[in-house]
Amino acid sequence: MVFGGGDAVGRPWGEAEPARATRRQFGAWALGMGLAAPTIASAQLLPNPTADPRVLQSVATDPRLIRFYALRGWTPAWTDDEARQFSQALDGAVRHGLDGDAFRPPAARDPASREAGLTLAALTYADALARGLVDPTKLFKLFTLERQTVDVAPGLSQALDRRGIGAWLDGLAPRDAEYKTLSAAYVALRAQIGQAGVSAIPQGGAIQPGGQDYRVPMIAQRLYDLGYLTGPPMASQTLSAPISEALKLIQAENGMQPTGRVGNTTVAVLNAGPTDHARQLVLNLERRRWLRREAPATRIDVNTAAAFLTFYRDGAMDWAARTVVGSAN
Repeated sequence: MVFGGGDAVGRPWGEAEPARATRRQFGAWALGMGLAAPTIASAQLLPNPTADPRVLQSVATDPRLIRFYALRGWTPAWTDDEARQFSQALDGAVRHGLDGDAFRPPAARDPASREAGLTLAALTYADALARGLVDPTKLFKLFTLERQTVDVAPGLSQALDRRGIGAWLDGLAPRDAEYKTLSAAYVALRAQIGQAGVSAIPQGGAIQPGGQDYRVPMIAQRLYDLGYLTGPPMASQTLSAPISEALKLIQAENGMQPTGRVGNTTVAVLNAGPTDHARQLVLNLERRRWLRREAPATRIDVNTAAAFLTFYRDGAMDWAARTVVGSAN
């Protein structure tokens, strides 16, 4: 698959094997999803005459299609209602940080091509929901976490036979509270993209707690807008204790030492707009789809952004502490 630009992910059909994405392309895809303006699109669905199985075998040359139709004896799978459900599911792909339009099949010349195009698009989208859009082992030299394993071909076949592709697709992505929180935050941020921006806080010298600087009212306003500071910000130029405590929170969440002082790195974090945050959420949604839905009961979780380690024993938190994140070099 191809990453980059406003499309976020290239058309999946016509490729015998998904192309391997580089880490640069992976980042460009996430940036594209951060920048893309929210859209709602529905495919124009035409009546679906039943595909001739013999013609279907001649057009379904992708290995994924051959396996799918071999499992069902080359019996066509799609009805107009199922195609409509699939289109509606793609309308909601934004909830997962995915571009639904990139998965829609091209206009078909005949019933067999339409059948094959819908199936290949559905297999690709289902796999993106179930296991992630890219293979992390192709992005990182070391990736030892246990991945989610789902065979989407028989699942799609059964869902189409039950006339329930929409519900089946809904159940493939993670359904835990953390994923839902990331999804809701991403959708909310996309709604902000394109709206009038806010003025950037200028960089400058460090501001210590209790110190004075003309930028303090701007910093307080930004913290208030982001929900870190309660109550209307004051016009005072003094970096007060409440402002300093709010700074510590946002610093810790971004993997910084929670000093409560203002340096240029903290200013950059405060200046990050919805596009920057949306890109981060797209990447985190994708990373969550890589993993098994049930975490091992005994494990070590490391929040690299916050530099925090948590040890779980038999499903219960046993120990937690700050840690050092990064390379030995």
